[in-house]
Amino acid sequence: MCVNATGPAAHRLLLNRPAGSDGPTGTMNPRDAMTSEDMSVPSRRSDDEMFLLGSDSVVGHDDCSWQDTWIDSDEDGSSIDQALSALEERMSHRFPHSEGREGFTLVELLVVIAIIGTLVGLLLPAVQSARESARRTQCRSNLRQLGLAVMNYETAKRAMPPRRTMTTGSVRGWGPTILPYFEEAALQAKYRFDKNFYDPLNAEVLQTGLPIFMCPSAPNPRMVTVIQGGVTSQGVAGDYFGTNSFSSTKYGVTSLSGNNQITALDDTPRVRQLKQITDGLGKTMLFTEQAGRADYYILRSKQATNAGLSQATAWGSWPSYQVFQVQIFGGDGVTKDGSGLCVINCNNSQGVYSFHPGSTDAVFVDASVRTLGEDLDPNILIGTVTINGQEVVPSEF
Repeated sequence: MCVNATGPAAHRLLLNRPAGSDGPTGTMNPRDAMTSEDMSVPSRRSDDEMFLLGSDSVVGHDDCSWQDTWIDSDEDGSSIDQALSALEERMSHRFPHSEGREGFTLVELLVVIAIIGTLVGLLLPAVQSARESARRTQCRSNLRQLGLAVMNYETAKRAMPPRRTMTTGSVRGWGPTILPYFEEAALQAKYRFDKNFYDPLNAEVLQTGLPIFMCPSAPNPRMVTVIQGGVTSQGVAGDYFGTNSFSSTKYGVTSLSGNNQITALDDTPRVRQLKQITDGLGKTMLFTEQAGRADYYILRSKQATNAGLSQATAWGSWPSYQVFQVQIFGGDGVTKDGSGLCVINCNNSQGVYSFHPGSTDAVFVDASVRTLGEDLDPNILIGTVTINGQEVVPSEF
């Protein structure tokens, strides 16, 4: 169908293409269109001016083999630019191949990839650091909650919870005793205190993982195979341990070495009371980390087997005997009082050990949580183990 427009004051531009064609008949850009005053050879009708663009010849206005598009403007041609801009935009979308493509060269692409790689390299350590910071915050919160649970127990019972119950037939660690003091009374109700912690009747509790006993920086969850009294059972690992004693001929008050009655908690039938902790509640360690069991770690390296791990089939699950003898090691991380010095994060057999870079954490009897750096003075560490050794332990260390 041919489209016409009339009016004595109209300038008309006719863009032609063959009927049924999707593309232009020529290469002329709509910007090259001229009004009747600029055309050297106009094709005129009696009542208007008609200009045919995009073809080498003028096609009659009534020739319907062509599809004609008429654009009207005011006398001064002020609307021509707007109409041509709109038409050019429509043509660019309709005929995307009429102009050259834009894109990346291979060199530009390689540069972009290199920049992205550099940014990732810069940002990844920051992301990892942020994640570790969050995990450490949760670890400290766990220790804090355990410390508060012990204090609440002491308030209710007027004595500290037992470190270990060694009565034949009902042995256990400190974990099951304090369950109600961090909102786990229902789980404690399922625990059989008249049975050993590894007894099949306690299997459900033993295999219940409690995040409060697990350091988020350690590999979790982990199961510990407990082999005691001819019974083999599986329990969910715990990473927080109390102190049983210390052992050293070089550090601390050596006359107290090996004495297992000088720590914040004590075994039944003995009872520990706060008034016995004369070194100060804020200077006596309650729990710290010995993370990673039942695997064996030395100086951040996981060993092929746990054959060298102390009490590998007895300690490790949170209801078990979660206490250890604090030791100071040599530079190899395993030789007690050996040459060189390793205080923190040496091994998880008889040492204070965590998966936090450069340090570990501990909660003290007053429920305060402190960071123990790998450069900690060994005498200070051992001084925090005893309740009445009269060691000089600074407020900040």
